[in-house]
Amino acid sequence: MNKIALFQVLILFLGLIHFPLYAQPGGNTGTLKIKLRLPSDLYFEMAPYRRKQNRIVFNVDALMEGLAIITSDNQTSSIFRQAGMIDTMQKRKTGYLIASPTCDSIVIQDIQDTSIYYFGKGGGEDLANNVHAAEVKIYFSEDADPSIKRVRIKDRVKFGVEANKVRSLKGDPSDLTEPPEHGFIKIEPSGSKKVTLFIDEEPRRGNVLVSIFNANNGRLLATLDPKKQGQRFTTKNKVYVFPLIRPYVISTGTGTKITFQVGDPKVNGSVSASEE
Repeated sequence: MNKIALFQVLILFLGLIHFPLYAQPGGNTGTLKIKLRLPSDLYFEMAPYRRKQNRIVFNVDALMEGLAIITSDNQTSSIFRQAGMIDTMQKRKTGYLIASPTCDSIVIQDIQDTSIYYFGKGGGEDLANNVHAAEVKIYFSEDADPSIKRVRIKDRVKFGVEANKVRSLKGDPSDLTEPPEHGFIKIEPSGSKKVTLFIDEEPRRGNVLVSIFNANNGRLLATLDPKKQGQRFTTKNKVYVFPLIRPYVISTGTGTKITFQVGDPKVNGSVSASEE
C-alpha cells in the first residue's frame, strides 16, 4: 500500500471514531455524563401509548428557585431551572423525570473537617422561615468505618450536567472557598480518607431523600430519609449526592400531572406530561 492510500485509510478510520466530551478532573468545561440507578419511587417514567406515532412532552408548569427538573430519554437530556420550559422526547422513546434541590450555601461547623451543605432554599415546609429542602452534613476522616452497601437497583436514568455546575469535594480547606452556586455535589475522598454524610430527623423536609450514588457506576449506595433517626452513611468511594424529591402523580383530562411536594406539603415544582 502506497503512502497516499495509507493516509486515506487512516483518515477514514479516525472519522469513524466518536469522541464524547467529558469533563477532566479539576476542569470546569465539558459535560459530565451521569447515570443513576434509581428506585421507582424517586423518578417518573412515561412511554407513548402509540409508540410509533407519538412522543412524550414534558411541560414545566411551576418551579421554585433552587430546584432542578431533569428530563431524559437516556440518550438526550435537559435540566430546567425555571417554569415555562418544554422538553419533547423523540418518537419511540420513554421519558424520565427527576427533581433535585440544588446546593446554594455552606456553613462550616465547629467540628473539624465538618461542613453543612444546604439544598433548595425555601423548599421545606415552613411559612415563616426559608427552611431548605435538604441539609447534609459532610465529614472527612481517616478513622471512620465504611458502611455496608444498602441498596441494589437495576433501573437507570442517564443525563448530562455541565461540569462547572458540579462542586467537587476532596476534604481540603479549598473546598469551602469556592463559590457555592455550583448546584450539584461530587465527593472524591483521597488516600486513606473516608467521607461520612448524615442528616437530622426533620419532618419539614419529608419526601426529600438524600441519595448517594457511586460516581463510577451509578449504583445507589444509600438513601437518607429526614423522617427517620440515625441517618448516616460512610464511604471511601467517589460519590454523587443528589437530594431527590419523590414525584406525586395524578391523571388529568389532558394527560398527567407530576408535582414535587416537600413536607406536608409544600410544592417545589410541577410538570405536565402528555403525548403529541
